[in-house]
Amino acid sequence: MHAHARINKLDGEAKKPCRHAMLESSNDPTDTEKSPQGESCEGAAERMQNAHVLEGDRHQLLAVFASIDEPVFVYDPNSHELLYVNESFREHFRGDVGRKCHEVLRGLATPCSPCVAARASGKPGGHAFVWEYRNPVNGRWYHCVDKAIRWPDERVVHYQMAVDISARKKAEKENTRLTDRLEELQKQEAVGHLAAGIAHDLNNIFTAMSGAIGAIERRVTHDEDARLAADMLGTSARRAIEMTRSLLAFSRRVPSERQRLDLCASVEETVPLIRYVLPTSIGLTIDTACDPRPVVRTDHAQLQQILLNLAVNARDAMPDGGALRIAVARSTSASGDITGTSRPTACLIVEDTGEGISPEAQARIFDKFFTTKPRGQGTGLGLSIVQDVVHEHGGSIEVQSGQGSGTTFTIRLPIDDAVTLPSPERSSERSA
Repeated sequence: MHAHARINKLDGEAKKPCRHAMLESSNDPTDTEKSPQGESCEGAAERMQNAHVLEGDRHQLLAVFASIDEPVFVYDPNSHELLYVNESFREHFRGDVGRKCHEVLRGLATPCSPCVAARASGKPGGHAFVWEYRNPVNGRWYHCVDKAIRWPDERVVHYQMAVDISARKKAEKENTRLTDRLEELQKQEAVGHLAAGIAHDLNNIFTAMSGAIGAIERRVTHDEDARLAADMLGTSARRAIEMTRSLLAFSRRVPSERQRLDLCASVEETVPLIRYVLPTSIGLTIDTACDPRPVVRTDHAQLQQILLNLAVNARDAMPDGGALRIAVARSTSASGDITGTSRPTACLIVEDTGEGISPEAQARIFDKFFTTKPRGQGTGLGLSIVQDVVHEHGGSIEVQSGQGSGTTFTIRLPIDDAVTLPSPERSSERSA
């Protein structure tokens, strides 16, 4: 009987002759149920079934890769060709199937040395290679996993998933920066406590010296030279007492005690402290001639803190010397109140001839811990504290600056209308 007339049965059902078996075979009587390639009908069917299963597995695998939000790709470790990339990979690296992985991921013309595939197990199911790196093409940070798998065509290939951790790295960097700032603040706080303690002890010493000098002055009334010398000693001792008491007031940690203060007088009283933090290469000019003199409700120590922080900021902007001008004026401006209400305001103006502030830095100068100073030379809290204090008083602060053209800070505080002080006779400006 010819092979094409044969009908095979499986599990009791008739089965159509295999296509290969229907082909005319040789006259060899042993050539039964074989294709020209020597494959049986059952073998051909099994091969087709396996191919169908493999194709299904391939589609299922690619569907899983496509569903992952992070970049995923498959590459041949020998040819370095990209065999599969998901949509996230295309978005992150602008690469596609057919290109070389080192070209897309590293921007290299030759394979990476060493290739990450060599660091993972070369057998499917073996250990994966895990690492983090900053991609040189897009600048983002990734947590990567590289593992060998068997591709549907039976090749051993590698798949890699890269989780974008740029936000985490940025947060870690910011946390490190804040930790460093906190350490600096803790050191400065310790120095502040030490300075306050020294100022307290010096105040007691200078007070005793002042009393002794007063007794000497009373006994040398007939000796002009001795009297002048005692008078000079007394003046110096009183200035030292004033300085140490100002330092104690500035460093004390007590609730704010606001009272009506003559803003011009408060500025003049702070001049010795300001002069103390400025080098001789910086000239200081004070302009407190305004009529009537503005009276504000504030805490004297907090006002000193504002002036000193701004003075230190100006000093650091003039490393080669310059000029610092502090002025008091009156105005009526809606911007003088954070509520936007138009009312009389007292303007405190601090102007320097320093390096100026870039537009980018101006947008952040009041942010906590932001500083343009070298590491260890600033905490980034000075201007933030100034702004907080000004806002607590219902005022506002503005900055005008340009690189190379100096900086002007204008603070507006509400005037206490219940009190009006006449302006004493004085020149409009004076050097301090």
